[in-house]
Amino acid sequence: MRRITTLGAALAVAFGLAVPAAEGGEAACTAPVVNVGGVSQGEGTNAGYTTFLFTVSVDDGGCAPQGSVEYRTIDGNGSPVDPAFTAKEGIDYLPAAGTLTWSG
Repeated sequence: MRRITTLGAALAVAFGLAVPAAEGGEAACTAPVVNVGGVSQGEGTNAGYTTFLFTVSVDDGGCAPQGSVEYRTIDGNGSPVDPAFTAKEGIDYLPAAGTLTWSG
């Protein structure tokens, strides 16, 4: 049984947030930081698929606590047990892509 860890979630951050300037030209707000938690689960022996859920958190929303991030799955090494293993789209996982949007 192979163990598949994070199946490579490549994130392209697309905030588009306006950050107001403070006195002296310094930014009064900071841009949010998006964090994606890792996932690890045994591959199993059945012919079906197992859903992997990734926890996404946003820290320090700044002056405008809203935004979005685009995500997609990519092939990649995901097994600390078998470093030579590379997860392949369509063989080891189904592709996923989309936009996660939040407001606070």
